[in-house]
This record gives sequence, structure tokens and C-alpha cells, in this order.
Amino acid sequence: MNAERKRDYYVHQPTGSRLVDLSLDNLALAFVGASDKESLNTIRQLVSDYGENWYLPYLKQQHILEDDE
Repeated sequence: MNAERKRDYYVHQPTGSRLVDLSLDNLALAFVGASDKESLNTIRQLVSDYGENWYLPYLKQQHILEDDE
């Protein structure tokens, strides 16, 4: 079984197990794929600096948004 990191997930439930392909686009992956310590610290700092609009500079850092958007 070959799985691609951040795309394929092995789901184990009482009724059975299977490999699931989430096929997330870059926008979705920027959020759900941010689970490492460095990414979480970056997000916490952006929330502190920008409040509820933290996601705008975050998406610029992730090269999802251009600086002029």
C-alpha cells in the first residue's frame, strides 16, 4: 500500500479500515496540513498580531494569495 503524505490517510474504524484520498487543493491543505509545531506557532503569532484576519497574511506566507490581493 503506497500513500502520499498530506493526501492519503489510513482510517481505522470498528467496522473496518481503508485508505482515503482527500485530494485537497492548496487552499484547504494550507489549513488542514498545518499541524507541525512551527506552523502552529506561526498561526498563533498571526492570530495575536492580526486577530480574526490572521488568515490573510498566513495565506500570503503560504503563497496562496498574492501581496496585492
